[in-house]
Amino acid sequence: MIKTISITLSLLLSINSFAADVNISIIGACTSDTLYQKTYDEFPAIWTIGDVSIDFFEKEGLQWDGSRIGVEQLIEIPTEDNELVILSDKEMLAYGWCYSVNGEVPEEYPHKITILPGDRIVWYFAYSRYLEGKWVSQCVPSYQSPRQEFCEL
Repeated sequence: MIKTISITLSLLLSINSFAADVNISIIGACTSDTLYQKTYDEFPAIWTIGDVSIDFFEKEGLQWDGSRIGVEQLIEIPTEDNELVILSDKEMLAYGWCYSVNGEVPEEYPHKITILPGDRIVWYFAYSRYLEGKWVSQCVPSYQSPRQEFCEL
């Protein structure tokens, strides 16, 4: 019984937090330059990308809207006036914020992915392209084809 309690206590202490090098950053809408960046030396073991993102945005004093599930607006973009760009009756661009983890763009909401030691999280402004009734791309970094309305901010 004492051995079981000791193992359980050791396990609980070991999963309480990670000492690690987790980096989170934000790339702007018009260049691939990093606008904001922070490295976490230690974080709770149960933190998700959504949790660390909220912590980062708030500690940096950034204007943002959303939740741990996703970011609707960050550093004043997009607005309701420019989140959808209609190019023709068959083509549209939908702008918003995407994230990558270690260079990969996950197909999960940020609150579903637990961060791990060494993770590199990047939030970047992006677009998804709708063409002839189909979404043909998603999370394409906007700086690859910058639009003037986002670059004037």
